[in-house]
Amino acid sequence: MGSAFSLKAALLFALIFSAVLLVCAALNSWLGKAGLILASAITGFADAHAAAFSVASLAAAGKLNVQAAILPCLAGLTTNTITKAVLAITSGGRHFAVQVLPGLAFVILSGWLIAAFLYL
Repeated sequence: MGSAFSLKAALLFALIFSAVLLVCAALNSWLGKAGLILASAITGFADAHAAAFSVASLAAAGKLNVQAAILPCLAGLTTNTITKAVLAITSGGRHFAVQVLPGLAFVILSGWLIAAFLYL
């Protein structure tokens, strides 16, 4: 019988999260906000959660204000949405993509519109 907890998956996530946090902090230090947005966007292609957690960790540590965390988080979410769209098209076929893509577009556009309206 399987377990609800996977040590291998948890360790892999911790490793990815640590690496992303290190890269985000380094790029934020070297290139400022643009570097953090770039790191989050690149990371987002693989895992939006790691990008968002890394940016949130920087904000919680006082190295980034909350408003400055919005664009990097949205950049990671956007590139992750692109990954999901490509996977829906390539692995699920046209019928599946037609069902999934409108929802993906709605979610990401809503996020950007809310951020633009409230924070930008």
